[in-house]
Amino acid sequence: MSVKYYVILILVIFIAGCGSDSNSDVESSSSERIVFASNTSISSSLWETDGTTLNTKLIQEFDYTSEGYWPDSPTIVGEKIYFSGRYNSYEEELCISDGSAEGTRIVKDIEPGYPSSPRELTSLGNTLYFSAQDIDHGRELWKSNGTPEGTLLVKDIDPMEGQSSGPTELTVFEGRLYFFARNDGNGYELWVSDGTEAGTQLVRDINSSPEDSGGYGLVVFENHLYFSADDGTHGLELWRTDGSAMGTAMFADINPSESSAPYNFSQCGNSLYFTASDGLNETRDLWKTDGTVQGTRKVVDLNAHISGTLCAGGKIFFSTTSSDQDHKIWVSDGTPEGSSLLKDLYPGENYYIGLHREVGNDLYFSARRITTAMPQLWKSDGTEEGTIIVTDFDGEKYQSYSIYGQEFSSYSVNDSFLFTFGSALLWKTDGTEDGTVFVRDLSDL
Repeated sequence: MSVKYYVILILVIFIAGCGSDSNSDVESSSSERIVFASNTSISSSLWETDGTTLNTKLIQEFDYTSEGYWPDSPTIVGEKIYFSGRYNSYEEELCISDGSAEGTRIVKDIEPGYPSSPRELTSLGNTLYFSAQDIDHGRELWKSNGTPEGTLLVKDIDPMEGQSSGPTELTVFEGRLYFFARNDGNGYELWVSDGTEAGTQLVRDINSSPEDSGGYGLVVFENHLYFSADDGTHGLELWRTDGSAMGTAMFADINPSESSAPYNFSQCGNSLYFTASDGLNETRDLWKTDGTVQGTRKVVDLNAHISGTLCAGGKIFFSTTSSDQDHKIWVSDGTPEGSSLLKDLYPGENYYIGLHREVGNDLYFSARRITTAMPQLWKSDGTEEGTIIVTDFDGEKYQSYSIYGQEFSSYSVNDSFLFTFGSALLWKTDGTEDGTVFVRDLSDL
């Protein structure tokens, strides 16, 4: 059995379900809570928790005979909660909840008898933007104010019959929506929308050849939107825009001979970190920019591939993989001399690393020896002595519960790190073994 979780962070707001009944009542509280969906192979359910067993409550359960199940991508817009919900075993449409059973419904069946499959749910002001598909237009940009009549196609960006523009990476910047989309005339390029058809326009045709710019990685930093793109001459390099065609330009040609392919963007302090290859070796190195060309530089060259970055406590953490698949975890203050191996977690052994999230000023991550099946959960304050094992998932405390799989999901609430391990098993930790406690079996309804 596998389980899938979608999480939103809220203050005393919760989802009920799409087109179904519930008698759940949740008392108002000033503590932080999260709402999430637990989707297993036999049912799905909606929960809310503040990290305690007492206040981990089932909001609603669905099964495959009910009208609504598999809630996906919950997104808050004002006091409304939108999500994509399947029903009738086939259709997937936009749903909304005001936190009550009677206020939970399908917003609009965009294409009756055909799944519109809303994706990229994004809040901008009091409007939800998303991509959806119908038979006439394919997958295009839509918006909703929560009413059927207010749920509208923004623009058919690629009007050719049978074609879709496929909007991706919907990102809010300076009060407008930016995204990548394609049409027959321009290929896959950067677009902007103010929510109107006339105001939905190509920002710039970065690659004017018949090929795409291949843009990805939209991230807001220092009054600009940064991303990777290929203009057909320089390969994939670092670009930025202020939202205008004139203000959209390549920011740094890191690898003049081919693509540097900037990726893994992460803002930390006053810098934007990313990984890129300058062509001097066959690996991806850690780079940063302060928003100036002079301040864009390689932080450290480790001759190892950087596979992930995450900011915690004002420091940038990153994991590396060497040619023999040996993983290591590093920490940096943004300078070469301030970049170092955080800790050799298992000296003399190869292992895998997964970066999870920041809670407080600590980084939580998992590590697993290649010779073992179960990982350990670690936390770090950025120092070697402050990098410690929180709990071992092969430990005795986990054997008393049914473990159906190794899927791992994590989030934070009220300064605690919450996680699910195995099917529908919710745990939390304060960063210590004794403080790592079982919260609830979400499959036991």
